[in-house]
Amino acid sequence: MAYFLLWLRRNVVLLISNFIPSRHLSRKFRQKFSGTDKTILLNKVNDFVPKAVLEVMSLYDSEHFIKENQKLALNSATKTPIGGGHLKSDDLNKAKESLKSDFSAKVTHKGYFDFDENAKDSKSPRNPWAYIRVKNEAITLKSSLESILPAIQRGVIGYNDCDDGSEDIILEFCKNYPSFIPVKYPYEVQIQNPQSEENKLHNYYNHILNSIPKNKWLIKIDVDHVYDGAKLFKSFYLAKSYLDVVYVSRMDFLIKEDEVFIGRRKKSGDDVEDFLIPGYDHWLIYNKGLTFKIWFPTRDKKAYYEVLKKPKVRRHFFTELNNYHFPLIKRSRASLNDTAIKNAISLEEAKKCSFIGTRADIKLFDKEKILSIYNHFDWKNAQKA
Repeated sequence: MAYFLLWLRRNVVLLISNFIPSRHLSRKFRQKFSGTDKTILLNKVNDFVPKAVLEVMSLYDSEHFIKENQKLALNSATKTPIGGGHLKSDDLNKAKESLKSDFSAKVTHKGYFDFDENAKDSKSPRNPWAYIRVKNEAITLKSSLESILPAIQRGVIGYNDCDDGSEDIILEFCKNYPSFIPVKYPYEVQIQNPQSEENKLHNYYNHILNSIPKNKWLIKIDVDHVYDGAKLFKSFYLAKSYLDVVYVSRMDFLIKEDEVFIGRRKKSGDDVEDFLIPGYDHWLIYNKGLTFKIWFPTRDKKAYYEVLKKPKVRRHFFTELNNYHFPLIKRSRASLNDTAIKNAISLEEAKKCSFIGTRADIKLFDKEKILSIYNHFDWKNAQKA
């Protein structure tokens, strides 16, 4: 019944919006009345979290858990848990096979989920599977993976065509944190004119998706992001029903000569729309009826990308910024940094924008903190061929 009522409301609103001549006003009308799009502002996020959980969470910052988990990893460095790491192929295959029965190796790391017993439920949106894909991202990879540990208990890390040390980082991470499983895609991914079905990007994405149990929650994690664990975990409370999708917005942080800039999408006249990317490809979602399809960004259809196809009627939640996105560190994009900065604004200018205090916490815009994250990346991998 809930699905039908949402479907009916959405379609009535879509019908009415067709008679609104302005595309901008038509979109605003759909967002406000369809019941499918809802923005949760910064001052309302805590209302979704149980008060007792919130009170304990306030005593610890994400850095506390990152340091604690690093200690745990050092203590377990000589152990070989079933989750991953440098295992024999037979042991790794057994671990992957157990995914079919909702594999859940013992969670050995610490996080905000320890403060909520309901977050231990494998069916809860507070306990999603991390859906991660990697290709040559060794510079940011370790920092990104460690940043999600305070919020996420388990996951699958898929990777392909890595020649920069990313594979070793993944295997070591999965060895230290056995509730994460490494999945190597055995085919080369070819964006331009792929030679076979196996070489197409969407099939790689589906291969990793199929390693996660159905009818469970999952969250897509991109490893050129460093996440605020507390804010990420709080966002999981927005999802109440399998109909809900929580989008993870992002903002581009650009660095040059110890100066921080915020990337601009395109001049829109709206601070939020100009800088805050909604995150339509970055989501907390229920794993039912999901699949990736081919998406062609150009008319010549030579470049093969992917798009997630999901049941059409969903409630979409947009909320506070909970991560730092460093899109131009990856070596394949590094040459674009200077051009992007020319169109960006300074960190100080960004602090004056309307999204501060409404969609983004001013604390995320601390220059020393941003540069500290940036300087702790694995720069020795930056020059690898």
